[in-house]
Amino acid sequence: MSSAPPPGPGLTTSASASASATSARTTSTRFTGVHAVRGWVLWLAGLVAALFVAGGISFYASSSPDGLEWVAEEIGFAETAGDHALGGGPLADYQVAGVEQERLAGGLAGVAGTAVVLVLATGLAWAMRRRPPALAATAGAAATAGAAATAAPAAAPRETGTP
Repeated sequence: MSSAPPPGPGLTTSASASASATSARTTSTRFTGVHAVRGWVLWLAGLVAALFVAGGISFYASSSPDGLEWVAEEIGFAETAGDHALGGGPLADYQVAGVEQERLAGGLAGVAGTAVVLVLATGLAWAMRRRPPALAATAGAAATAGAAATAAPAAAPRETGTP
């Protein structure tokens, strides 16, 4: 009785080949229809939540010093601190310059910070977006050809020595 060797490098089972084909098929399609709407709804809900936290809940933030300021006061080196180069900037000290009401100035600073992060994250996502299918197919074919050329040869069946 001889048994077939387990799949090794270069050998695949029909189940793994089927799973690979299914995975490739589902990851290569773009979201359309209902999925695209759900994506925008999720993005918009996240934006509203971030703006609510930054602009609304920041009204209730503690006016006590943060951890670094507290330690500086406790140890006694707080008085040696000086303003940095951006100390007079429009969002210095987590406040919008020119707004007299402290809570409103803090909320506006939170909304402005959220907007800056949104713009930076959107720009990064845009820069890292998927390439058009024609370019992706060309790059994928080249990568597949290179991988096939460097792949290990398929293992030869072993002889068990029994007739």
